[in-house]
Amino acid sequence: MSIDKRKLLWRLAEKGLWKNLSSGEVRLYFLLIVFADVSNGEGKFILENLNYYLGPHFRREELKKAIRNLEKLHLVRINFSVEKSEIKYKILSEGD
Repeated sequence: MSIDKRKLLWRLAEKGLWKNLSSGEVRLYFLLIVFADVSNGEGKFILENLNYYLGPHFRREELKKAIRNLEKLHLVRINFSVEKSEIKYKILSEGD
């Protein structure tokens, strides 16, 4: 299944989902969309790269909370591996 990144961002605005997210959570979602593979909506980040893009103030506890909120809104499915210091994710479309 391919993903339409523009449609994903439109859905975030159209359904008002962004109102339920902090600015950090919105930035994380945008980052995940930008780096997701358009053919399957999947991607992977090591935490060091997330710190580079989101800033060092985006701490691990804030990341965990952001992941929970994004998953709760059915925007992404994320596998967070503390021992590997990485996250693997899949961007969800409306039908997922």
